[in-house]
Amino acid sequence: MDKDAYGFKVFVTAATVEQDLFLDIADPELMESVGIDHWQPRVYNGRLVGPTIRVSPGDTLRITIINRLSPPQGAWKNNHLGRLNATNLHVHGLHISPQEDDVLVSCQPGDNLTYVYHVPQDHVHGTYMYHAHLHGAAVIQVGQGLAGALIIGPKNGELEFPFEKDLVLGHVCFHCYKLKSGVDWLFHSHEAGDVNGPPSYMKPEELAVKESEERVFSKYLVNGLVAPTINVPLKEWGVLRFIHPPVAAHVNIIIVPEGACEMSVIAADGIPSTDGPRKVNSFILIPGSRRDVAVRCNSSDQHAQFIGVSHKSPDNYWYTGDILSVIPSSSESGSATLPRYEPPTAKYLADTRNLSPTAPQFHLKFGPYYPTFPSHTFLGWLFAVLAILLVVPLWKWFVVHCSRGYGYIRLQAEQSRFGAEKNSTVMILLAAVVLCVLFSASNFRAAQLEVGELAVNGKSFTSATDYLTQMHLGDLNEWIYEKGDWKHPVHMHTYPVQIVRFGDEASKDEGEEAGFYLGHWYDTIGGFKFSEEGVTVRFWSVDFSGGILVHCHILYHEDHGMLALAETVK
Repeated sequence: MDKDAYGFKVFVTAATVEQDLFLDIADPELMESVGIDHWQPRVYNGRLVGPTIRVSPGDTLRITIINRLSPPQGAWKNNHLGRLNATNLHVHGLHISPQEDDVLVSCQPGDNLTYVYHVPQDHVHGTYMYHAHLHGAAVIQVGQGLAGALIIGPKNGELEFPFEKDLVLGHVCFHCYKLKSGVDWLFHSHEAGDVNGPPSYMKPEELAVKESEERVFSKYLVNGLVAPTINVPLKEWGVLRFIHPPVAAHVNIIIVPEGACEMSVIAADGIPSTDGPRKVNSFILIPGSRRDVAVRCNSSDQHAQFIGVSHKSPDNYWYTGDILSVIPSSSESGSATLPRYEPPTAKYLADTRNLSPTAPQFHLKFGPYYPTFPSHTFLGWLFAVLAILLVVPLWKWFVVHCSRGYGYIRLQAEQSRFGAEKNSTVMILLAAVVLCVLFSASNFRAAQLEVGELAVNGKSFTSATDYLTQMHLGDLNEWIYEKGDWKHPVHMHTYPVQIVRFGDEASKDEGEEAGFYLGHWYDTIGGFKFSEEGVTVRFWSVDFSGGILVHCHILYHEDHGMLALAETVK
């Protein structure tokens, strides 16, 4: 029997890995260590990051959640925040059975819940993660750190590379809601009625006051620590596995001083780069993404820092600030040659670019739920003006031609021209009132983009059996991720997807800047502007049938209805 870094049991045999996750409220001393003295988030095993789990292809992974939280408070409404002390688990990025990776069940306070996952024999080695995924509670639980590294690699827990570090990032953010620099722990805690939230002096009305940058507390944690320092090999290659569960923040990472270290991305979302390692000066992490970055630092006299810097895209939640420091050391042994994974041979990652899809094309669009009357668009206003202009002549025509034989209305038709005009005036006023009501309702709903229900293909989440579409086992599917109202990170469970078309050069350029390339595989795509033609992806619906979740990995959006299922049938 082995123990993990936090002293909890990890059983490793030839084919089975078991991990217990104890769900508790953080100790105040733990929070003081990261500079927070008024907050006690939910944590796994007493830490601000979950333990690292390592498995191999063909293994059975058994994870048991022991929920030691107090009973939840109040009722929960679908597609709203709530039931914060219940939980469940998602193994993010794994090609695994949706019945085993069931995120529609819940583990209530005082209960235990065991997940058993059978990792396929042909599963590609790489960097994955697990995190809480209960609908309505995901943004707060994952935002507070209910996540950990899940590595698929060689047998017996051996490392993939001579030097590697698993780096689970977390974002702690207070008073940042108005600045859109992340998910605000205080704001959303009040919205959800969190009994484990901030003390009473942090009143909701205070949070509505326009924040200034001086009030913002925004820090990135790495493995539960603020701006830690790690040793890396001197003049040799090491691999840093960046795992990014933060629920809203995007980060554009560079090394300073410039040229202190070399960087090459060797894998994205756990899948080796299709065209081999790619040398970079910076790389972007969006919510739900992972990047395996090979690093070589050539001077022992020059320490380096990974920092988040501003990005030209103003409409994402960009973090700026320190992340971690690295010290090149001759005591660390790395690789003389640039590390790389073996090319995947699994059917679910077979190149689709020169093949023809075997299923009908499907369109996917994320956005707010609006009523059918489109007053928030130019066409909606044009329709309203035309309606007002046409209501008078239509009413006159009806009175003159269609009222014969209808007592009262016929009498109206026989009235003077002044009477008809009077009736027309009443009708136009009535139409104006109705249209104003529609405008108000629709525009109010449009303004509630982050307060009401959000949608996939115009429909908010309803149930586990309300499917977007049906797929067949063994098919090659082609989906188009359409341009939505925002740069939503699209995450699909079970099946990774391959980008085969961007739509136009501008979208391609912005996508590549965000780290998304033609021919590469991902489980989470976003952070850049989709073209009018959308981004075309293909994937194999192989090995597993059942309900496949697709949702926005801005988990606040997922909690508010931007979640749906597609069904794979035999």
